[in-house]
Amino acid sequence: MANCSRFCSLGLVLASLVWVGCNGESDPDPDPSSPNASAESSSRQNTGGESVSTSTSSRSTTANADPDRPETRWIGDIPYDVFFDDPLTIATNTATIGGSPQAVPTSSTSSSSGPDSSMASIGGTPQRSAPTENAMNSSASTSVDPAATAPPGEVDWAEVLPANMLNDEVKSLRTNLTANLLTVATYNRSIPAISNDGAMLSAMAAIATRHSGSIPWKDKAPFVRDLGYDVYINADGTGRESFTNTKEPFEKTLTMLDGGPASTGDVEEVVPFGDQIYVAEMMKRIQKTFNDLKSNINTPAKLTGGAADVERELRVLLALGTMMQDESYSYADEPRYQEYLKSFTGGARDAITATQTGSIDTFQSALNQIQTTCAECHREYRGEESAF
Repeated sequence: MANCSRFCSLGLVLASLVWVGCNGESDPDPDPSSPNASAESSSRQNTGGESVSTSTSSRSTTANADPDRPETRWIGDIPYDVFFDDPLTIATNTATIGGSPQAVPTSSTSSSSGPDSSMASIGGTPQRSAPTENAMNSSASTSVDPAATAPPGEVDWAEVLPANMLNDEVKSLRTNLTANLLTVATYNRSIPAISNDGAMLSAMAAIATRHSGSIPWKDKAPFVRDLGYDVYINADGTGRESFTNTKEPFEKTLTMLDGGPASTGDVEEVVPFGDQIYVAEMMKRIQKTFNDLKSNINTPAKLTGGAADVERELRVLLALGTMMQDESYSYADEPRYQEYLKSFTGGARDAITATQTGSIDTFQSALNQIQTTCAECHREYRGEESAF
């Protein structure tokens, strides 16, 4: 606030000077023959204590613009005493007027309405279309986004997805995969779910390699990341061979998550997200989570009763949206694409805050923002037929 006051004061001073200097009626050019047209200089002290020469050689100063005020100096028709004697000193004054300074609040503008349909499936060849006029106006959020403020590659993952929630998410994925990889029959019935859970396991492990929190299996995270990818890629096609090829890397993952030794072989500690975690798989998870939250968390009691689980789901969405801002993904260098992602993560953050405070109205408004943002982004980057 002090900086704001300083710059505002300086701005008013400069604006006044510019107005006087540019207004031809109030500040006419001096008559060369006039005795007052000679150069006038005055010595001032700047904020550093050094002498500064202020020249008024190109502006007339008259002592008789108003015969009734002979003691007043004038610049055109403007009395000289309306200007600060030392504008720089005035501008640097940080004293507050009328009480203690107040911090400027951070506003969060969320779209209060949006399409009420479920997410459509996402796929096909990315297409570019003309952006909608209100694409960013209707869904932009000013919530603070670590991915937007931190230097590239330095996201605070412990803030985005705390270690305990990352661990809980991995436990949930482990439970799902264990049940679906129990037999060939359960595998055959659950191939899409197994594939996506494998991709999400890889994503969580990729985040763990960059995470500063306490993760018991962090030293094995690069192996879990790669094995999760193997589960994802092998869950393709029915039958025992595909089942075996998918279950084998998962069983190795279980061994490491349970404290066993890491797999043998060389593995890169950190790899670009875009090399292993595909946007299409992240969007499938976002779609499922969004639909579950939209359908099931629709009363204050449900929001507060399942707050811990709801926040974890929302933080996974926040993590995926943050991950997609990484430079390793297509369109990541386009400002408009980044704006969509910032709006998405802003909506996720607003929903997290609503979960913590128990505000169902804010929660639903935040979900609408996520929904609207995704719909607009998909139309621009995926084509008209791929809407939310």
